[in-house]
Amino acid sequence: MSKLIFLGSGNAFGHDGRRHSSYLIEFEDKGKHRLMMMDCGPSTLPALHKKGYSLGDLDLIYISHLHPDHMLGLALLVLDNKWISKLSNPIKLICPVGTQKFLRTICETIYSQDEAEVLPETYEFIETEPGSEYNLFSLHFQFLRAEHTANARMVAIKGAFSLGYSGDTSLVLESLNVLLTCKIVIHEASTFDLVIPNHTTIKDLLEVGINRPNSFFVSHVDSSVSSNTLSFQKNFQLAEDDMEIKF
Repeated sequence: MSKLIFLGSGNAFGHDGRRHSSYLIEFEDKGKHRLMMMDCGPSTLPALHKKGYSLGDLDLIYISHLHPDHMLGLALLVLDNKWISKLSNPIKLICPVGTQKFLRTICETIYSQDEAEVLPETYEFIETEPGSEYNLFSLHFQFLRAEHTANARMVAIKGAFSLGYSGDTSLVLESLNVLLTCKIVIHEASTFDLVIPNHTTIKDLLEVGINRPNSFFVSHVDSSVSSNTLSFQKNFQLAEDDMEIKF
């Protein structure tokens, strides 16, 4: 059995005090316990510590796209590795093309050249494109088209567990249909009905008839979503920080 932990379920603005998008999956891989994180916003490191984990517990990180509220925490993990964790092996980082160069620039800008030099000791970069597939451990990753910016894509992960994750995107039915083949789906929905380009609304999900109240979770939300829970709770669930789901 696997476990999903919502480290953060909020949007870039932290409405309702929610932390930035980040999700942990505990799973068994050929008899070995492993830990995977999906997305890593600025508030992720303290959330990780709050749940009792450290950098050295992570086997794998997946990044959906290169916006700060989904990936800036990677730079904080580099700083942690330099001064605290001192990893013996880098964490495998599945990410969009261009991540390594972009993250090096971030580390050099907000810290120094010394911190940027720790990147190879912190991450093993695996840069992938939408439409491609990748196998790692006992997991198969299928990267799907998203309609967003910052090299975004969705992902369907199958193998030791079955989970689909949208990241930020407007509604893309062909990709959503693949996510729906997974046992658990996390779809980010930034607002209830306010249209923001390249983002999904709760109204969008209701209009396409999502009806999986126990296995479909909306995240990356603002206060308009949390204040309208009654209108969609029979169709899908609102994620909350620190929520844990076994599947």
